[in-house]
Amino acid sequence: MSVAKRLSDGKNFVSMDLTLDEIQIMTEEATNSGKSDYEFILDNTNMVVAHSKKDERGKYYRVNPNNFWNLIFYNAKNSEGDFFEFDFEDKHFVVYWENIENEPLSI
Repeated sequence: MSVAKRLSDGKNFVSMDLTLDEIQIMTEEATNSGKSDYEFILDNTNMVVAHSKKDERGKYYRVNPNNFWNLIFYNAKNSEGDFFEFDFEDKHFVVYWENIENEPLSI
């Protein structure tokens, strides 16, 4: 998988190629280090390619507010910023997200 990000000057970008194994390790390390509770990456078909909970890999996140992960996807898709807050099962969550590509999330 290739990842690219335009720099703040609007002209240059940084790019890197990663194997999915490396991405999986990165998501696990981020949660194991305590930097976040969960991390996951979706491809352009909304399939989970990496997740801090390994059993979520290969699933497709769609608009289904009855499921925790799908609720995160739904809110990210409809969010105007790079974070949002929501409540689920009497717990409050703050989610930070970013599109890796220059295209919006799609279903």
